Amino acid sequence: MMEDKIIVLNQLKREDLFDTFYWKKQVGKRFVLQISKGLVAEASWFAHYKEDGNLQDFTIELSSMSKCPINCTFCGATSLDSTPKYLSAEQIFSQANFVLQDYLKKCNNKDEVLKKLFISFYGIGETSLIADTILKSIELIKNKYPTSHFNIATMGAKPNEFEKFASIPDLITLQLAIYHPLDSEAKKIFVGHKNYSIDTILLNLNKFMKKNTLARIRINYVLLDKFNDDTETLELLIKKLKNNQLDLSRIAIKLSYLNNTVTSIENKLERPANEKYDALKKFLEKKEINCYLFGTKENIFISCGQLISNCVDK
Repeated sequence: MMEDKIIVLNQLKREDLFDTFYWKKQVGKRFVLQISKGLVAEASWFAHYKEDGNLQDFTIELSSMSKCPINCTFCGATSLDSTPKYLSAEQIFSQANFVLQDYLKKCNNKDEVLKKLFISFYGIGETSLIADTILKSIELIKNKYPTSHFNIATMGAKPNEFEKFASIPDLITLQLAIYHPLDSEAKKIFVGHKNYSIDTILLNLNKFMKKNTLARIRINYVLLDKFNDDTETLELLIKKLKNNQLDLSRIAIKLSYLNNTVTSIENKLERPANEKYDALKKFLEKKEINCYLFGTKENIFISCGQLISNCVDK
C-alpha cells in the first residue's frame, strides 16, 4: 500500500492531570499533519496513567476529515477557510502509523504499549458520514497492529449507519455527542446539520446496542454555560434515554470540560463555573445514572481542534 508523505505543520507535547474515570494523568502529543496537498488534519498519541503510575492505555486519536461539514460552534476546525474533505481509509491509516511510530521509536515498553493500544476516531470529522471508509481503515490498522482496540465517536449525522459500527472487531466504546436533548437547541451547536433528530439517533443507538452487546456507550455532554448546564436539561435527557428503552446500565454520561478554540471564543461559548460540574455529577448519581467528569479545570490547548486553528492559514 502506497502511503502519503506526511508533513508535520505543528506539534505540541504536554503532561496534565485529569478528572476522569479510568486514569488520572495524561502525557500527550498532538500533531497538525499535512496528509497530502490540500488535506490537513490533527492526530495525537496519549499515554494514560493510573493513580499508581502504571499505564492504563495508549491511545491514538485520529481525524477522519480535513474540516467537517457539521461545523460545531466550538470546534477549532470550523474556523478553517476550506470546504470539508473526507480522508480515504489509506490516509486515516497513514495517520495512525505515523503517530504510533513517533512514540514507539523512543519508548522502552513497546510490548506493553501495543498490548494496550486504542485507536480512537475522536478527532476532526463525523464518522457516520463515512462509515464504510472507517471500517476499511480499521481493517488496515488491524492488519498491521492486530492487538488494536477501537473507539468510535459520532454525533449521529447518519444514525442508520450505527449498525455498521456494531461489527467492528474489538470495539470498546461508541461515544455519542449529545449537547442538548431538544433538537432545536442541539442545532445551534451542530449548525451544519439541519436534520438533527435525537429520537432518531437514540432509536438507532438502541439497534446498535442490541447488535453489539459488549461495547460501552458514552454520551459526551460538553457543558456550556447557560446552555445545557442545569438539572432540568439533564432531566430531559434522562427522560429521552428512558423513553427509547435504552439499557442505562451500559451507558455513562461524560460531563466534559470545554476547551476554548478560535471558534468557541468567536461564538462566545464558555465553561460553567467549576463547582457546576461536581453539582451536576452528584445530580446524575442521585438519579442512578452512570456518569463521570472528563477533562481539566484549565484550558490545556491539546484537545481536538485546538492546535489546528492556531497554525493553519484561514
